[in-house]
Amino acid sequence: MVIADAQLARMRAQVVARLPQTAAIQRLERVSDGAGGWEEQPVTLATVPCLVDPLTKAVMAGLIARQEGTVVRYQLTLPYDAPLEANCQVVIAGRAYQVVQLDADHGWNVSRRAIVSEVR
Repeated sequence: MVIADAQLARMRAQVVARLPQTAAIQRLERVSDGAGGWEEQPVTLATVPCLVDPLTKAVMAGLIARQEGTVVRYQLTLPYDAPLEANCQVVIAGRAYQVVQLDADHGWNVSRRAIVSEVR
């Protein structure tokens, strides 16, 4: 079934209207440290509406950077054209999430979805 461009645009607008939170999509980039070297700092690529939902009730405990931590996974929904990549982090309400998995693009792409994790 083929849908008209105008109808697809309406569907995308309806999705965006239902995303109640705001996400800053960031990527680590090398920046000058002012002393001839560089350091990695998060650079914001875009700020977009979003929705973050718990993926499951299960959490994982594990060793992260040699410290015990709890990893919680979430489903992230963004506008279809959000510049989210596998190496990005997303900051929502002051909490940072790492992209674990990007959903593949598909027909009638009205949103962009990813699995993200937060280390607590």
